[in-house]
Amino acid sequence: MLLEAEDDAPGSALDRDFITAHTHGFEDFADQARKTSWDDILEATGLSAQEIRHAFQEVMAARKTVVCWAMGLTQHRHSVPTIREVVNFLLLRGNIGRPGAGLCPVRGHSNVQGDRTMGIHEKPDAAFLDALGAEFGFDPPRHHGHDAVETIRAMRDGQVRVFVALGGNFVSAAPDTDLTERALRNCELTVQISTKLNRSHAVAGRQALILPCLGRTEADLGPTGEQRVTVEDSMGMVHLSRGRLAPASDTLLSEVAIICRMAAAVLGSDGPQVPWEDFAADHDRIRDRIARVIPASRTSTPACAGRAASPCPTRHATSDASPPAPGWPTSPSTPWSCCASRRGGCSSRPSARTTSTTPPSTAWTTATAASTKAAGCSSSTRTTSPHKA
Repeated sequence: MLLEAEDDAPGSALDRDFITAHTHGFEDFADQARKTSWDDILEATGLSAQEIRHAFQEVMAARKTVVCWAMGLTQHRHSVPTIREVVNFLLLRGNIGRPGAGLCPVRGHSNVQGDRTMGIHEKPDAAFLDALGAEFGFDPPRHHGHDAVETIRAMRDGQVRVFVALGGNFVSAAPDTDLTERALRNCELTVQISTKLNRSHAVAGRQALILPCLGRTEADLGPTGEQRVTVEDSMGMVHLSRGRLAPASDTLLSEVAIICRMAAAVLGSDGPQVPWEDFAADHDRIRDRIARVIPASRTSTPACAGRAASPCPTRHATSDASPPAPGWPTSPSTPWSCCASRRGGCSSRPSARTTSTTPPSTAWTTATAASTKAAGCSSSTRTTSPHKA
């Protein structure tokens, strides 16, 4: 409909200057779009012509447009071509590379974003591993691990025998529910660290544990006082999270305390010399060590770099506080989170921001850098479908 409107009144629907300066392949794309019948469009989208016309009117009335999507689109069987068309739609009206417009693949709940910022990645780079090993006096494994889909396959094939879930509903979140359930049941042990029951708890390995923990709304009153965690949300905003309600039970432990106790019990004196008890007692001590391992967290903002006693900012720092990864353009107006290390964790890439920093020279007829990253950079589940295993 944008093309039809442009044909009727040139300059009314498309940003021709942007298309000429920052795209290629437009004529081929437009020719293919014009040849697509309304019957095919209605069948493919499941929408009515009236609904599509209403959306068109909304688009034409807006000078800036942001398209948001979550895991449903990313994990779709045809996710790459679908997201490519989302990118093409925004390019038609120049809605990439300007403030208040762009691509927004919403990523993560709780602190999935922050996990990646702090180096939790199945393929950590050498610099991160070197710094981690130097800080804690051990030689980290150098072989790559599995992403979520590869993990499902490995559990199915007997290569992974223990599954530990820190929150979440893995069965329901994975793209192939039946295969995921079979994979989990093939494990020798499944462990769920959770605040409430969900479908995944009913899918057990040969042995299973459910470990209840404090919820994010419950106060974590440790031996050194109230504990708070630092989280990074889907928009790269870094802030404190702390519970204010009385815990449901005085025997509940925090996720941090459970992980620290597990690590101390499993590794003992043979593992890296990590003060697990100190970490469980005072989360600030964890942040202090993070600041020594990840250079980008050592900024002028004390709360994110170390102590949580000062509130973390709820606004982005400037681009000088945390430079983007090589190859990603930026400008003085580009917001960057103050704590982001951007070492290779997909979630901290700028494609997840409302102010798009996607390279404007995106091609029309091939998967763009933004759509490729958006289609393959979830820290919970990749787009490669286990159907194809």
